[in-house]
Amino acid sequence: MTGVLLAQGHDHVLSVGVSIGPMVLRVALLAAVPVVAGFALLRGFLTEPGRPTAVAVTATAGGAAVVELLLSGGLNLPASLVPLLLVGLAVPLYLLLSTDERFAPAVGRARRLAPWVFGAAALLALTEFARSWLGQATPAVTATGLHTGVVLALVALAWFAVARPPGRLATAGVRVAAALLGVMLLAGAAHAVMLRPPEPTPAVPVTAEPPAAGQA
Repeated sequence: MTGVLLAQGHDHVLSVGVSIGPMVLRVALLAAVPVVAGFALLRGFLTEPGRPTAVAVTATAGGAAVVELLLSGGLNLPASLVPLLLVGLAVPLYLLLSTDERFAPAVGRARRLAPWVFGAAALLALTEFARSWLGQATPAVTATGLHTGVVLALVALAWFAVARPPGRLATAGVRVAAALLGVMLLAGAAHAVMLRPPEPTPAVPVTAEPPAAGQA
C-alpha cells in the first residue's frame, strides 16, 4: 500500500511509492537465500552436519521457496506442478525429522536416492538461469525464468541437505555441483528481486469541452 502524507493547511503532498507487502517478502527472501546457498558452499569444508543444522537449512529452503512463489506471479512450469514442488520441499524435511523405526529402511533408501533428485532439480534450475541470462527476452520473461530457477534451486538444495551419495567420488561431485548451484541461486535471487513489474500508468481523465457559442 502506498503511504500518502498531507500537510495540514498546505497543498504539498508527499507520496512514498513503497509496496509494504512485497517489500517484506523481498527482504525475507534475501535473508533466507544466503543461508541455503552458504550451506551448499561450505558443505565441502565442514564435517557432517547434525540434524538441527540440516533441518534448519531444509526448512529455510522451503520457506524461501514459498516466498518466491508469492513474489513470482507465475513460473515457466505448468500450474499442476506447483503442488509437486511443494511436496518436493516437504519430503526432505520429513526424512530428517522421521524417528519411527518402522520407516527407517525407507528413509535410508530415500536419502540414498536424494542425489538423483538433487541432480535433476539442479539441472533444471541451471537451465532456467542460463536461458534467462543468455537469452534476448523481455524483462518480464527474464524475471519469470529467474523466479523459476530460484524455486528449482531451492528444491534441489533441500534434497542436497539430506543426500547420502555413494562413495567419495560421488560425494565430491554432488558437493561441487551444490556449490555452483548456490552461487547461481544467490545471483538469480538478487536479480529476480530487482526486476520489479512496471508500475501501472494512471488513467488521464478526459473532460468534454463545452460546445462553442452558436452551436446546438
